Amino acid sequence: MAASPRPNPKTPFKVVPPSSQPPPDLPTEPNHSPPVALTAASVPSDVRRVPYRLLFILSGIVLAGFIRVPYQVGGKVTLEWPEGERQLVRAPAPAIIEEFYVAPGNEINVGQPLVRLSSRELESEIAGVRERIARAHEQLQEAQREQIQAEARLVETQAQAQAVQVRAERLQSRLDDLDQGILPPDVQALVIQRDRLQGQLDMAHTEWKRYQGLYDQGAISLEEVEAKEQRYHNIQRDLQAKQQEIQLAQQQLSDLAIDEQGNASFQRANVIAASQVAQATERVNAHKDTIAVLEQRLRELQQQKADLVLKSTQAGTVLDRDLDLRLGEAVTPDDTLLRIADLNHLLAEVQVKQEDKDFVQPGAAVTFRPDSDKLTAYDATVVKVVPNLEADETQQRRVAIVQVMIDNSEGQLLPNSSGYAKIFSPWMPLYQRIGREVIKLWPSKFL
Repeated sequence: MAASPRPNPKTPFKVVPPSSQPPPDLPTEPNHSPPVALTAASVPSDVRRVPYRLLFILSGIVLAGFIRVPYQVGGKVTLEWPEGERQLVRAPAPAIIEEFYVAPGNEINVGQPLVRLSSRELESEIAGVRERIARAHEQLQEAQREQIQAEARLVETQAQAQAVQVRAERLQSRLDDLDQGILPPDVQALVIQRDRLQGQLDMAHTEWKRYQGLYDQGAISLEEVEAKEQRYHNIQRDLQAKQQEIQLAQQQLSDLAIDEQGNASFQRANVIAASQVAQATERVNAHKDTIAVLEQRLRELQQQKADLVLKSTQAGTVLDRDLDLRLGEAVTPDDTLLRIADLNHLLAEVQVKQEDKDFVQPGAAVTFRPDSDKLTAYDATVVKVVPNLEADETQQRRVAIVQVMIDNSEGQLLPNSSGYAKIFSPWMPLYQRIGREVIKLWPSKFL
């Protein structure tokens, strides 16, 4: 079935009837045909529709310019772990790696042991302190024995001194009595014996004189007189001996009192010398103080040894590899033993052109696609726009650094991996977007 003819649209041309006067003859040039009159019938229909199409196209372009489109900026980035979300494990002092308690890629918790170190210097000092403590205990025991002996001597000396003092006081009292004429019993007995001998001597002298008179009268013989005389001399000799005995007893009593007083002084000197007890006590206390200081030092060294078992201060993932190859390695506090990072979020720094800086705000949405899997997009967020501008890699342009936090809760991304981050800014009309791109390309000196 043939399609019905479409009615011609109303033509804008007006039909004018031909003039009755012929047109003037126009000069003709060689090889040129005379002009032909333009009429509505002679204009093709496609040409007659051109103004409508042009108007429609222009209208569409104008309307399309007001369509709001997203303005996106971005660039190549390398992932890092956020500052504060990582732990660099270092040795507290020069040491040797003895054992790792974790393996590469392990998930660890706060307080979990990571590595055990050893220090020869620390072990040597611990052994030296323990030896000094043992020697100090031996010296303490010796000082305590001396203290016990000195205390025993002090008790004995005090008892002896007290006994001697009592005897000295008693003898002194007897001497005082002797000076006052009060004789001790033993001396009194000697004095009584002396007095008795004195009486006998007097009687013997009287008898001897009487017998001498009788002998002179011839009444008795000479032998009887000599017997009386001998008796007198015997009693006199006994009296002198008794007198000497009394003097000797008195002298012995005085000497004994002096000796006892000297012994008392000597014992008092021994009591003073018994200050050895105090000296021994001081030595005991000094050794105790030394032991206390050494034991405190030993506890500090043992704590330092315990601190050589390093523990994690945060949860995260072990990033290092080939840990078994580091066993026996000597390390210093400047050496990194382990790197632990919380990989739930990773940080990336995007370089944004200077003219695009104002279109990036904290909290803006970001997508990140790693180079290893460009079809997978990860959600991210702008966390900070560094206020200072820096030079880009070419040193030709100024850029702003935008820090982006990428969600890595599934743990698929690793630090130092690269990719492309795209930051979404507020939407703008298409014409404004095109204008910004044109302005970027146009040299500033021509603006």
